[in-house]
Amino acid sequence: MNTHFKEESKTPKLKREDRIALHRRMAESYHNAYARKSVKDGATYDEWKFADKAVYWSPYFGNELIQLSKHPLSVASSATMEAKAYSLRFPDWGPAEFKCWPADNGFAMKTLFEGHTQDGTKMSFYSYGFVETNDQGEIMRWETHVSEEYNAFLDVAIGVHGPFLNGNQPLRRRRLSKVVSLRLSAFDKINGSVEILGKCLRTNT
Repeated sequence: MNTHFKEESKTPKLKREDRIALHRRMAESYHNAYARKSVKDGATYDEWKFADKAVYWSPYFGNELIQLSKHPLSVASSATMEAKAYSLRFPDWGPAEFKCWPADNGFAMKTLFEGHTQDGTKMSFYSYGFVETNDQGEIMRWETHVSEEYNAFLDVAIGVHGPFLNGNQPLRRRRLSKVVSLRLSAFDKINGSVEILGKCLRTNT
């Protein structure tokens, strides 16, 4: 899905009950893309539309607001790169549990992701998503958070883990820069080998 940003939305305001129903569909489409494993083939989340001033934030990846209008988001590209990278070490990686809480101004999601390595070791972590929308149902703010088990999972999946915060040390600054660049590359639909993900984050220079 290529995101369409709107300087001034011409979409009519939705009724409260319609917004809640839309938000449930948006949350469920996120889960469905991963549950069906179709996200690795480029599937995306239905009905996700972003307002012109939409921002993304994750404390795990730099703790900085990303202005999505400056880095046009392809949800499909970002999710596909993530799923392919993890499946290198966890072939059956995907959601084991999913809950969502739609409201009139957005929705929250809680997903338990898990997978098994080739030797049968199971690893899992929780992912939390918080999405705030406007009266038209367009996304204004999207946050993602992860449980502490994500660190151990990433160590196995790609060889390094965060959180990539407080880059006051040269090594941390370099790694943080590469992580943020990686995320934005996915957002900008820059194609490349999934193996670059692990190599990029493991590099110390």
